[in-house]
Amino acid sequence: CSQEETAGLIAELAHVEERKNAAITVPVEVHGHWQQVLQFYLSIPNISYVTALNLCHRFSSVKEVANSSVDELASRGKVSHRRAEEIYRYLHYVFDRQMVPDHLGLHNRKQNV
Repeated sequence: CSQEETAGLIAELAHVEERKNAAITVPVEVHGHWQQVLQFYLSIPNISYVTALNLCHRFSSVKEVANSSVDELASRGKVSHRRAEEIYRYLHYVFDRQMVPDHLGLHNRKQNV
């Protein structure tokens, strides 16, 4: 496979993912305390890296995610309703706010990502 063929294949795969509404539409890196927030989201069972990135970039804090409805998690987190229910259940039945340090964003975020 030539470099041009490989590039074409990657471009086509990206278009397919976009049509399936599965494209990565947020920056793929996080900085500062958001790296720890990302790791927290990745500790939630069955959360993909892309879902964790969406939660980081589409919610202002862990508290906002924890206080969100299933529909809001699905919409803003770009996940299925079933996956949003799983996240909601995990956060509401396992999540203990006192276990997460304040610097991870339990209070309103003061800096933009």
